[in-house]
Formats: sequence, structure tokens, C-alpha cells
Amino acid sequence: MSCSSGKCSKGPVDEGPACALLRRTVAREVRMRELVHSGSPISLVRVQYDTADHAIMFDDILEWTEKFFLELEGRKNSPTVEKWTEEFCFYWLTNLAAFAPLIKNPAFQDEREWRLIYQLGPNDPHLRPKNPRGLKFRQRQSMMSRHIPLHLKTLPVTGVLVGPCRHPCMSKAAVADLLSTSGFNTSAINIQSTEVPYRTV
Repeated sequence: MSCSSGKCSKGPVDEGPACALLRRTVAREVRMRELVHSGSPISLVRVQYDTADHAIMFDDILEWTEKFFLELEGRKNSPTVEKWTEEFCFYWLTNLAAFAPLIKNPAFQDEREWRLIYQLGPNDPHLRPKNPRGLKFRQRQSMMSRHIPLHLKTLPVTGVLVGPCRHPCMSKAAVADLLSTSGFNTSAINIQSTEVPYRTV
């Protein structure tokens, strides 16, 4: 962990103890790979749906939260317990944000989803103004989202399942064009539409 005041001295926020905890905890249950993205590692992890796995992760988080709160140097140097609590919680929760994409309700377990996790550091080049490879923004139906465009080596894609949408045929065509312009041989890739109906609330 690192703080602007220098009280936390366990490395930068995006390489803090939660990253080590994430790898130690999740590695017991999932296979992790390292992909190269502008010199920074990206973790490819399988989403956890099992509540027993969630419990293991939460137990570790609670254990390490207490340990770091009591033992980090910042606790001794902080003028008050309240000040240290405020500072610790901010940076610790920033680290724990990496866990959020790994957990989903068991009702979604048939998705068998994998996710690429890329944590933005405070000096990440994607945050620089006018960076053509920086953050991209998209207005969606209920919110504005942001994402980082990935420039990965060609992945071994064998099939794509298009999820529920308003125009499945057009979406399949768009997926095929996307794969083709990205250098994939679409004749060797099975592109299908899900049978799950599209619904809006």
C-alpha cells in the first residue's frame, strides 16, 4: 500500500497487499494467465459463483484487514486513530476493488464467465490526456461506462456466443466483422446466438 502522506509503505496502490492476497486466494480455485498489454500484466481469471469459495475469500480479506490495520507503520505515525482509520480504509478498499469482478451470484453459474482484470495505477499511461489508447467512454441505457481498449496478441478463439440482444442477426454480423478486422479467420470460428430471450425492465 502507498499513501500520499507516506504512512503506508508496502508498495504502490495497484501492487499492494491485496494484489498478493488476490493471487494467493484465487490461485487455489482458478487458473491464472499473464498476457502482455503495453508492458503491464493482465490477469485472466474465472468468475467464482460458489458461495463456499466466496466465504474463503472473505475470510482471508477479514484476516488481512485486521493484520494490516494493526501492523502497518502508518498506525504508529498517525496523530489519531480516527485519522489512521480514514486513511487506511481509503487505500485498503482501493486495493480490494480488484476482488469485485471475481464474484457473482450462483444464479449466473451457467455463464461460466472468465474476465480480464486490469488495474489502473495512479500514473497509468491510459489516464494521460489525449492518449489515443487511453480510457474510452460509452453512453449506455442506464449509465455512462468507461473501458480500456485492449491490444492483445491473437487469442485462440474457437467460438463466440452472442448474448441476448434486440437484433441478434445484426450482432452476429458485427461480431464476424470485428473478428475479421482483428485478423481472425472467421470461417474457423463458430458464431452463434444464445437461445435466452432478450428482455428489458
